[in-house]
Amino acid sequence: TYALLGALARALGGGLELEWPPASSLVAWTVAGQALLAFAEEVYYRGLVLGELRRLAPRLGLRRRAGGRWLAVIGSSVVFALEHLRLSSLPGVAGRQMVFAFALAVLFGMLVLVTRNLHFSAGLHAWINLLLLGAAPRFVDGAGGAVLPAGTYIGVGLILGFCAAAIYARRTSAPAGGV
Repeated sequence: TYALLGALARALGGGLELEWPPASSLVAWTVAGQALLAFAEEVYYRGLVLGELRRLAPRLGLRRRAGGRWLAVIGSSVVFALEHLRLSSLPGVAGRQMVFAFALAVLFGMLVLVTRNLHFSAGLHAWINLLLLGAAPRFVDGAGGAVLPAGTYIGVGLILGFCAAAIYARRTSAPAGGV
């Protein structure tokens, strides 16, 4: 993500620099905590909940594998989004947070099904958390101001993550129905 965005900035003549978060014990604890949290959430939501919903799908009347996969992805994503709901006094904020968390959960679920690998989605999940907390590197201009919102890094990272997942799945011949 950083290489692609940095190359684009350089090609467009931008004088951007990659700024790392200050080295401190708070940043180190944040990175370690977010990595652990993301892995635990992936094990629970994509490992346990998604897997169990796939297993139960035929009993719920979904005989086709694709129907079971979609039930599992959507069901586990709804629960993930509800767990990430933060009520806000600002109008529309809670709704946007729900949509964002649901969309990410769907993408993480699809990544797990394609790669059959919780570590891949957990790493991406942790990196997104760090971006949202401001504990990840970012491009800054000459005055030190951030030039891209976290959403840009997230969007590019997800696109590249799906490209990597597709290549990985092709090389390992992992069936699309994994987990």
